[in-house]
Amino acid sequence: MVIDVAKGVEPQTEKLVKVCRMRKTPIIVFINKLDRIGKDAFDLLDEIEDKLGIKVRPLTWPIGMGPDLKGVYNLYENSLILYTPNSTERVSETLAISDISDSELDNQIGDEDAEMLREEVELVESVYPEFDRSVYLDGEVSPVFFGSAINTFGVQELLHCFLDIAPSPLPKESEERVVDPYEDKFTGFIFKIHANMDPKHRDRLAFVKIVSGKFHRNTNYKHIRLDRNMKFSSPTAFMAEKKSIVEEAFPGDIVGLHDTGNFKIGDTLTEGELIHYKGIPSFSPEMFRFVNNADPMKSKQLAKGIDQLMDEGLLNYLRCHQWSQINWNSRCTSI
Repeated sequence: MVIDVAKGVEPQTEKLVKVCRMRKTPIIVFINKLDRIGKDAFDLLDEIEDKLGIKVRPLTWPIGMGPDLKGVYNLYENSLILYTPNSTERVSETLAISDISDSELDNQIGDEDAEMLREEVELVESVYPEFDRSVYLDGEVSPVFFGSAINTFGVQELLHCFLDIAPSPLPKESEERVVDPYEDKFTGFIFKIHANMDPKHRDRLAFVKIVSGKFHRNTNYKHIRLDRNMKFSSPTAFMAEKKSIVEEAFPGDIVGLHDTGNFKIGDTLTEGELIHYKGIPSFSPEMFRFVNNADPMKSKQLAKGIDQLMDEGLLNYLRCHQWSQINWNSRCTSI
């Protein structure tokens, strides 16, 4: 979960975290844009706990902010990461400091900043509980990291910690049984559909999460809802803006499948077994709108567009026929 150091917790973040809390999904917090002036670190932590209802435990701590940013202190590994302004280097200068009272800290960031850091770290250690991986995996506490993603600063520390504490793939319940990730046969479910990721090609991708077994390219898998086999020649993996064709994927992996309208959120793919995964979130509508077709010649395009938005899970659709003495064929569409 990425939090803007200036904006703090935004409304959409509250909705997403609500789903994570429902499923006890572990959350790692990254407070971003530390190279800009923003809210006080302690105020941000209080805001996260109050608005999102989750307990936090800082594992890195900022030294300054905006133009005065000197670096972050890694509480998880007891090291100092120095910040170089306008740097695009992937690896920042890191110094191992076993004891925060070490005079080397004063030499690197100055006496005043070093003293303030010691006071703030002492406060962190006394206010927030010691980090416990088992408590984190239960979704009861979230580790917090500070940095600036655009400068690739503070990100590596988060990734290193993620490798140590992230959960392995877990069993998932279906309507028929509990599916173990270490089973040999492939199963997965569609949790997201995204259209026009490449506007030049008007493509549409369905994202499948691998639950068990191994996914192979150009292999027939059964679409449970449509009751037919499908083969995927160009399954795609994403890393930031880069995407690549994958030959195989494993439990916990996310794979994008090019979709021509065959998938809906919640659909299941298997090697033949009848499985229906449950627990796909659904939200009540917060806004209602009437859509009137101003051009009857384009009714098919309107219907197709609404169907695509429905498949992506962006809206709920209610269609009604209104009868009147003036126009017996007048219709309204409510979204």
